[in-house]
Amino acid sequence: MERASEKERISEREMGGDRKERQPGRDDTNSKSSRGRHERSVSPSDRHHRNRHRSRSPASNSTARDKCLIIGCFVFLSRDDQDDSVAKMKAAEEALETKQKQKPTFELSGKLAAETNRVREVNDRSTKHGTYSPDFWQVEKEQPDADGTLTKQVRTIPLNLNDIMNFLRKTPLNFVIAAKSMSYCTRTLPNDSEILTSKECVSMKLKVTMANNKDLFMELPQCLLHIIISFLPFKEAARTSILSKLWLNLWCSTRNIEFEESFFVNPEESDATKVMKRKVFIDFVQQWIGNYCEPCVDKFALAFSKPGQFVADIENFISFALAKTVGGLSLDFSDPTWMEDDTKNHEPLFDLPSHVYEHGVLESLKLFSCKIDRSALKNFGLLKDLSLGWMELDEKSIKALLQYCPLLENLSLTKCWNIEHFILSEPSLLLRKLVIDKCSFHEPGWIYLEIAPRLRFFKYSGRVASFDLDYLCCLEEADLDFGLESSFRDVGDLLYKLLLDLFSVTILTVCSFMLQVIPNSEEPQSTEFPLNVRHLTLKTALHSHEFYGITFFLNSCPLLETLTIELCPARVFPDYEPPFEFSPVDFWTKNLIVYKCIHHTLKMVEVKGFKGTLNEFMVLQYLICLGRAMERLNLSISKETDDNGGNVELYRARAQMLLQLKKASKKLQISIY
Repeated sequence: MERASEKERISEREMGGDRKERQPGRDDTNSKSSRGRHERSVSPSDRHHRNRHRSRSPASNSTARDKCLIIGCFVFLSRDDQDDSVAKMKAAEEALETKQKQKPTFELSGKLAAETNRVREVNDRSTKHGTYSPDFWQVEKEQPDADGTLTKQVRTIPLNLNDIMNFLRKTPLNFVIAAKSMSYCTRTLPNDSEILTSKECVSMKLKVTMANNKDLFMELPQCLLHIIISFLPFKEAARTSILSKLWLNLWCSTRNIEFEESFFVNPEESDATKVMKRKVFIDFVQQWIGNYCEPCVDKFALAFSKPGQFVADIENFISFALAKTVGGLSLDFSDPTWMEDDTKNHEPLFDLPSHVYEHGVLESLKLFSCKIDRSALKNFGLLKDLSLGWMELDEKSIKALLQYCPLLENLSLTKCWNIEHFILSEPSLLLRKLVIDKCSFHEPGWIYLEIAPRLRFFKYSGRVASFDLDYLCCLEEADLDFGLESSFRDVGDLLYKLLLDLFSVTILTVCSFMLQVIPNSEEPQSTEFPLNVRHLTLKTALHSHEFYGITFFLNSCPLLETLTIELCPARVFPDYEPPFEFSPVDFWTKNLIVYKCIHHTLKMVEVKGFKGTLNEFMVLQYLICLGRAMERLNLSISKETDDNGGNVELYRARAQMLLQLKKASKKLQISIY
C-alpha cells in the first residue's frame, strides 16, 4: 500500500511538471501580473497603517471585492485570451486605484471660537480638492488654457466660517457642520450633487441643542452679549431681564441709552400725577447712570418735557454722556401736547450747555426745543446727522450749519419758524438727505436747491412754497405733502414746475391736495415729458375730486412698476373746480383710457387701509380688469370702524368680492391681510 501511494504521488508530480511545461505563458503572465499588483513594496508598519484606514472605509471593501472578482474571472479564461485579458485586468486595477485616490475623504477637527467666528486647530489634510492649514485653505482647480491644455490653478481661502460655507455650497465635497460642544462632525453625502445649505446646518445644530435642553447664548462670551444687547431699542433691552439670570442685569451695560418721559408719564393723567411721576423718572435716570460701568456710550437720548425744575439734573445727565465719549446725542424737550399742525410757535425750554459745543467728536445730534449758540457751531466738524425742531431758525443759522459741518449727510428741520428762505448751493457738500417738515417760512416761502450733487432723498411737508430745484440729477426719492393747506388755491402751475424739476426720481409720494390741484395746471392730463417714477405712493381717500389727479400721474409715469395707495381721511375743498366735467359714477367704468403703465409695466399694487367703499372698488376693478402685467395685489384691511357700522369682518367680506372679477393677467395673485 505504501509503495502504491508513493507511486501515485510521483506520477502526480510528473503530470504537474508536464502541465507546467505545457503552460509557460501562463507562469510568465502570472508573475508579471503579480509584479504589477505589488510593484510598490511597503513596510509592515505602512501596510498596517493602510489596512487600518481601509477597514473603516466602505470604499476599501468595495475595491477588494472588485479585485477578487477580476481574479476569479481570469481563472475561467481560455489559454488564447489570457494575453489580452492581462492588459485589461491591469487597466481595470489602475482605474480602481485612481478612483480610490480621487474619492474625497477628509475630516476637520477643531474648535469654533464664538467671539471671532474663526476656525482653529485644523489638522492638515490634502485631498484632490485642496489643502487645509491653520490659516488658510488652498484649493486646486484645473482650468483650460487658450490652446486647450489643462493647467492647475490654486485658490487660497482664509479659514473664515462664511468663506468656507460659501465655497462648500458650490463644491461637491463632504460638508462639515457644527455639532455639539462646538466640535465638528462630517456627513458623507450620498451623491456629489447634494449639498447641505447653511439653513440645514443651523437646523441640525438647533436639534442637538434642543435635545440637550441647552441655551445657545450660554456659549457666548459677555463681551459679545453686550454688543447684541446694544442693537436693541432701550425699552426692548430692558425687557430681556426676564429671560434668565444671565440676562437679569445685562441690559444695564447697553451702549444705546434712551430715557423717555413717556415710559413713566401718561399725557392724559392729571397735572399733580404728572409732576410726581416726572420726579420718579428723574430719580430712575440718576440711579441707572450711577450704576453704569461701561467706558463708552454710542448713543444717549433724553426726552423730557417741562425741564424747568430739573435743569441741574439734566445737565448732569448730559455731562455723563459726554464723559463716556458719546457719538450720538439726542435731547428732546418738546411737549407731547404740542400739535405739529398748530401755527403757534413755542419758545425753547432749555439752553444747550456750553460744554456740549466743546465735544467735537459728535457724529449725530438731535435738538428739539433747545436754544443754540450759532457762533459755537463751528466745533461740530465731524457731524454727519443733524435734526433740529421746535426752535427759531433764521437763514444765517442755516448757512452757518452748512458751512461749519462739511461732513453733514442728513439734515432734518421740524417745526422751525422765522425762516426767510432755504438756500442750498454748496458744491462740496456731502448732503444726501434733506427733510423740511412743517416749518414756517416768511411769505412767500422760497426753497432754493441749486447745487446738491449728492442729494438722494428730499421730503417737504407744509404749505405750498416757491421751489427752485436745479442740477438734482442724482435725486432718487421725493415725498411731497401739502396737508397744511386749508383752501383750494390756484397753485397748480407751481406744483407742475416742481414735478418737472424732479425728473430723476424713481420713488415719488404725493398727497391728496396735489391730486386735486395738479390737473388745474397748464397741462391737465400729463407732464410735458414722461417721469422716471417706478414706485408711486398716493396718500388719498379716493374721493371723486382726486380722480383726475390719479389719472394724471398714471399717464405721466409710463415706467411705473409699483403703485401704493395709502387710504387716509378725505380732505375735500368745497371750492374745488375740476378741469373737465365728468360723472364720478362712470369715471372708471365708461370711456376708459388704458395708460401705457397699466398695459405693460405695472406689476404690484398695494392698498393700505381698505374698507371696500364704492370708489375703492371701482378703482381696483379698473386695475384688475385692465392690468395685463400685474402680478400681485395686496389688500391691507383697515382696523377702524366707521359710523355706518363698518368693521373688519365687513371690510374683509368686501375684499373677497374682488376675487370674483375677471383678471387681465393670468399671473395676478390677490392677497388679503
